[in-house]
Amino acid sequence: SKNMVVDLSDLLRNVLDKKDENLIELQEEIKILKKYINIKKTRFSDQLNIHINVENGLENILIPNMLIQPIVENSSKHGYDSEYLLLKITIDIYKKNNKLIVKIQNNGKPLKQKLPALLKKGTGLNNIKERLDTLYANNYKLNIYNEANKVVTKISIPINLSISEIEKDF
Repeated sequence: SKNMVVDLSDLLRNVLDKKDENLIELQEEIKILKKYINIKKTRFSDQLNIHINVENGLENILIPNMLIQPIVENSSKHGYDSEYLLLKITIDIYKKNNKLIVKIQNNGKPLKQKLPALLKKGTGLNNIKERLDTLYANNYKLNIYNEANKVVTKISIPINLSISEIEKDF
């Protein structure tokens, strides 16, 4: 429980430190996400298994701040059910056709509604969509769907390098 308190403190500190930043480096997003995952694993122990797979070389790509965490939270919150007690969440982040793809899958309870209806239900997905609209206009994709006994959330955004990465090229 001591580790969970430290992770919670670090998570809150990171969220507050980054609250005014629309975009952060992927490595920072993953660092914050791992603290959240450690807290979730403490709570759900053996019932929750989360894997993060990030393609090499993407550490300095800029992504919307707190993009992944609300989706992981939704995956655990809505994925658990009396029929789905052992939840596996996989986060894959990779580059395809000059876009950054963030794909989050869980083996939990299937969706009963499509994205437009889900956006009206809660605040997490709606906040993500509004931020993506603001940052990328029509140059992104957000999809949530059932596929082969999994619920998949897939986001595609333009690749933007951070200043620290751009400076390395000179």
